[in-house]
Amino acid sequence: MRFFTPRWYRTYQPAFYRGEWFARSVRSVFLDYTAHLAALEAYLPPRLLELARLPGVDDGLIVEARWGDGTRDLSLALRCGDHPTGYFDLFLRYLDAEMSDIDEWTLARLARSTDYKNGIYPDIAYHEVDRTPTGNILHSFLFHPGQTFTVQCRDLQWRREDRPDRDLPLLADRFPGGPPSTPPLKTHPWKPHRAGLDRGRPHWAHQEVSSPPYLRWELREKRAEIRRGFAPLGSDED
Repeated sequence: MRFFTPRWYRTYQPAFYRGEWFARSVRSVFLDYTAHLAALEAYLPPRLLELARLPGVDDGLIVEARWGDGTRDLSLALRCGDHPTGYFDLFLRYLDAEMSDIDEWTLARLARSTDYKNGIYPDIAYHEVDRTPTGNILHSFLFHPGQTFTVQCRDLQWRREDRPDRDLPLLADRFPGGPPSTPPLKTHPWKPHRAGLDRGRPHWAHQEVSSPPYLRWELREKRAEIRRGFAPLGSDED
């Protein structure tokens, strides 16, 4: 996300629920994105700009995500809209799509955690349409409560179909062929800042969790406990 970032989300949400919708720090992001879309009119086809400005995409739920058979085309179906304006399914097809491992896992986790009838439904807060310097299309999503993923593709096709309500079809898997819904871990060589600090560390102390935020917090707490346990005598650690 370039404009509606998770950091902005943490600022926007409290301001919104306090009724400070027109606070300058909140409103400026919308104005910046609107100006950015106007600048992209010379580079993106009108159909994509229409998608970027399509009303009702916020609060959208993931119906299904699926990779094409033998291709790198990604199909994504979203149930969008609201009661006053009506509901619709937004079908997105990303041609020659690329996603990072973290983004693909985030999509899988969001899709498989959608259970609208039981009150569990991470829905869309905002989405962005953008362009890379090489001419590819970027489509980014910010989901409540502050989770993001981005799809880069050569071309993006979309259509909408009206639906009577927000109830989703029951599916065995909302991302068939997608990655497992467990957080991927990125290993890195451990560089202890104090001699002997890394002796006896369990395996997860050598790994960096990139998503989601609560796992990063848990990992930092575990590392802090280990540092306290292995701190040499006379150190200033607790």
